[in-house]
Amino acid sequence: KNRTLYTLSNALLVNSNSLLLSCIKFNNVVNNHIDINNFNGVIIKVSDNDFSEVYSNPKHNINKIFSVNNVYYAVGSNNLILKSNDQGSSWTVLPTKNDYFINDVFFLNENTGYFVGSNKDEGFLLITYDGCKTWLYKEIPNSKNLRSVYAISKESLIILGNESKIYCTGNGCENFCRIELGNIIIP
Repeated sequence: KNRTLYTLSNALLVNSNSLLLSCIKFNNVVNNHIDINNFNGVIIKVSDNDFSEVYSNPKHNINKIFSVNNVYYAVGSNNLILKSNDQGSSWTVLPTKNDYFINDVFFLNENTGYFVGSNKDEGFLLITYDGCKTWLYKEIPNSKNLRSVYAISKESLIILGNESKIYCTGNGCENFCRIELGNIIIP
């Protein structure tokens, strides 16, 4: 049996000896037949030339792994928010109330974090100021699906959405301005 890495879309360096991986696809070649094994709902920890599956749920896609001050978060489909306090060796599922598809997460510190994604046809921003104990939900009008978030401070955020749209705020998420880049062609 020959196994070749086909796709890896999310990796996070834990320390000089450990790595967390998600969104993995392998090509398995058995008797000249190729199968693609999809490990979207799996987090694998690679350490000291060994690997172990540290989270698995086929109902979820893991879209992003993020760390701040030795606290790790993973987000994905079907309301998935995971938290780890032991460098990704074990994970706790955090409760959420709505049916979210979460694409990205960014934390300024261990308490203040921002999550973006889609809730049906609208993009949303989910904010925590207490390390994911409570949530503030903000729908971003005309945004459809939000892909990425970056916080400069509690007051200033940049969010990337579908269709070359960028949403910015400088007033703590009270209002957002939208910038449309249009068709960008890179030769």
